[in-house]
Amino acid sequence: MEGDLASTGDDVPPNSLRRTAVLCVFGLVVAAILTLLQTQRSGLEQDYTTVALVFIAWMLAAALIGSIYPLADKWFYDGKIHDFKQDWSNAIRSVAILVGIHQASTKIPFSNVYELVGTLIFLALGLWWMSDRSKCGFILALLFSVFGAVIGAGAKYVGYASVQNEANLFGYVSDWCIGYSASITFGSIGRILAMPPSQRSKRYLTDSSDKVHVE
Repeated sequence: MEGDLASTGDDVPPNSLRRTAVLCVFGLVVAAILTLLQTQRSGLEQDYTTVALVFIAWMLAAALIGSIYPLADKWFYDGKIHDFKQDWSNAIRSVAILVGIHQASTKIPFSNVYELVGTLIFLALGLWWMSDRSKCGFILALLFSVFGAVIGAGAKYVGYASVQNEANLFGYVSDWCIGYSASITFGSIGRILAMPPSQRSKRYLTDSSDKVHVE
């Protein structure tokens, strides 16, 4: 019975090509927002080649992270996708928090750099607690963000920094926090896209039932 249900068209998640396309669109949107905010803050026009590279990097990162998260879930959780708060409202909220973390790293005045670094780390880990809460998600976001921070440091070293901050301790931590938050965000979107409709419906009914009991 379960095999018959799994084989029906209504229980098949979108194919890989569609998922990748949607993830690339989200990556493009995030890159456009962050680049626009950075341009408004600095008042300087960005080099088109650099902006294009940044956009491509965000699109590739979104597609890669969003594809790996559900695959890792299936390995960690016996073939199931982690579904804690995996819905579109939570995904959009994560994008907004990601943009907020970027703004906090560039515009909010703090008394010293350590206070700012602590705030950014708290916000990034808070996003994980609010949107994910899985060991798999925590580890993957940590790995992706460290890799992204290394790439960002290399970009600063060769002079291709655009959305990033200065090449100092704060700049590196800021890049890590943005990369960590982006990993959580794109991972959540990838999970939603890879989740079979039956699992989404079951989770929605469970959430609705919990709200009724609370009321």
